Amino acid sequence: MNWIEKYRPRYLNEIVGNKQSISKLNNWINEFLNGKTKKAALLYGPTGIGKTSSVYAVANEFDLDIIELNASDQRNYLMIKKIAGSAVENYSINQKNKIILFDEADNLYGVSDKSGARGIREIIEKSSYPVILTANNVKKVPKDVKNLCISIKFDYLKESEVLSVLKNICKNEKIGADIQVLRKITKNNPDLRAAINDLYALTAGITSINESISLSSSERDHTEDIYSLLRALFDGEDYPAVMQILNKIDETPEDIIQWINENIFEIYEKDVDILAILDRLSSSDIYLGRTYIRQNYRFWRYANDLMLLGVQSLTKKNQRRTIYTNFPKRWILSGRIKQKKDLMNDVCFKIAKTYNTSMKKAKSRILPFLKKIYDDEVSDKLKKDIGLTNMEISLLFNQDEPKKSYLSHKKNKLKEKSVSEDIKETEPKKEKIQKSLSDF
Repeated sequence: MNWIEKYRPRYLNEIVGNKQSISKLNNWINEFLNGKTKKAALLYGPTGIGKTSSVYAVANEFDLDIIELNASDQRNYLMIKKIAGSAVENYSINQKNKIILFDEADNLYGVSDKSGARGIREIIEKSSYPVILTANNVKKVPKDVKNLCISIKFDYLKESEVLSVLKNICKNEKIGADIQVLRKITKNNPDLRAAINDLYALTAGITSINESISLSSSERDHTEDIYSLLRALFDGEDYPAVMQILNKIDETPEDIIQWINENIFEIYEKDVDILAILDRLSSSDIYLGRTYIRQNYRFWRYANDLMLLGVQSLTKKNQRRTIYTNFPKRWILSGRIKQKKDLMNDVCFKIAKTYNTSMKKAKSRILPFLKKIYDDEVSDKLKKDIGLTNMEISLLFNQDEPKKSYLSHKKNKLKEKSVSEDIKETEPKKEKIQKSLSDF
């Protein structure tokens, strides 16, 4: 059996470390179940430190079922509403309480589509059940979702705390373990999950471990992030140190170029610095293009050298401002475009379902017609019959308030025509008098 699952804490008092965070989580769940708060809980911090285990411990302690959507699921708006939404709506049917868990909420967009954020927001606002989100990078959680949550930070465990867990596992598994070996595993792993996995790999098929056993499997680098790389790069760290961080982060060279390009305009004060760096980034991008065209990944090394060493060589000899790293605006814009597209697909899905047609016909035939006849009356009918939200109506007709449309215009024209005809009918007809020859 997997040791991660086998030794997962069952109750909150069994969780190692982060005592203040666990206390805050316990207070929140009590307040929610007693009706004192409607906010969700956002647990954030590095991987492998007990965020998800804390949720399962809460569920077990308060006898709650868990409805979980993690990063491997299709977490778009419709799927979230189908899975979590049905649980919210069936609250009165099933008397046992639940916890709705959105695991890795910071990895939402890379898995499915951006409409998932809207689905999470609606679940938090409408749910009678407690909602918990977990995230490694809190900055990647949508702001409108964070505003509906209380944030609870989880930190890396102390070495002594990780060591106590490993010693307890060895005792239960009846494995004789040299304390120095366990300390080395602990030192290499502030991530408890990684430490347990390394201990499991190290003891596979044997009943004792000592310093004579190779520890290569437990020599794991601490994961860095893109912010660490940018700080080292713009602070003028030695190139080997920058490359060491580069080898630890989970980012492609194309993404790193975007990060550097976004932040150089905030870091450097002289135009000549920016032009020189852009020239190096351009050359780096050329080598990345050759990498994929020729399928020769040795070009990645040249791309990295131009991208990092070129920037770093300029950093050492120029004045810099305080470093604040910004998320690439290009990705934000792409995300907004994708969000609009996803929202439009949701609208077409609702129209197709209501009128029993395909999404293709809903988009090509029905939508143009609805835009043509749109007015206050049509807006209310779309909300009532199809279930469109104000946001979807605003997107659909590119405005916030309904306007008089083609249908209203036609109604007025018909009304005016009818009144005109009525007036003509009421006017007395002139009698035709036959002219005589004397009239000519």
